[in-house]
Formats: sequence, structure tokens, C-alpha cells
Amino acid sequence: MRKTRVELTKKQIDAIEHAMLNHSLYKDNPAKLVEDHAKIKGQCSSHNSLGALSSMNLDTLIRALYVGYTLKKSSVDLVRDYFNDLDADYTADNAKRHAVIATLDILGIKIKGVNEHE
Repeated sequence: MRKTRVELTKKQIDAIEHAMLNHSLYKDNPAKLVEDHAKIKGQCSSHNSLGALSSMNLDTLIRALYVGYTLKKSSVDLVRDYFNDLDADYTADNAKRHAVIATLDILGIKIKGVNEHE
């Protein structure tokens, strides 16, 4: 079985790191965080430092703690990556680049490095 890192939001990463570094119950004790998460799932206020964990299922939390995690890319990052991967010197890719720019302009969306100068 291949161990794959899970993708988490910035808020979820911040909550895990806050728990593991600042809460005496969880510091160097990921098993306790998993145990408490299983007990109080859905009861954690979204307004406290661990609130972002309430949106995470138990399997995701376990994999994040024991396998690892990466930051989930935002839609803006995904569009920028797609745009930058297109070869401006290749006619078909250049047409796609223009289509991306036109679509963003029509929608009134500005993305640095795509349709807004950095």
C-alpha cells in the first residue's frame, strides 16, 4: 500500500500545527489528538484554534499526522500553474493562454502572472 500525503487547507494545517506545538495535551502525542477528535467530532467550535479540524474526517487526520500533508492549492494557484505550463511559442498553447486571459477578464477575475502584471 502506497502512503500518500493528504492535501489540507491552510486553516487545517494551522490547526494541526497549533495543537501539536501549543496544546500540552497533544504536544508530541498525535494519538491523543486522534482519540479526542474521534470522541468530539463535530462538537469543536469553528471559532477556536482547532476549529478547522471539525471539517476533517478521522482517516484524513490520521494520515495527516502519521504520513504527512501538503497544502491544497487554491483555484487561483491551479489556474496560474495551468497558464504557466502552456508554451507561448506553440500556436495551440498560445491560443489556450489567450482563452484563459479572455475568460478571466470576462469574469472580472485578476490573477497575478496571468492577466495582471506582477
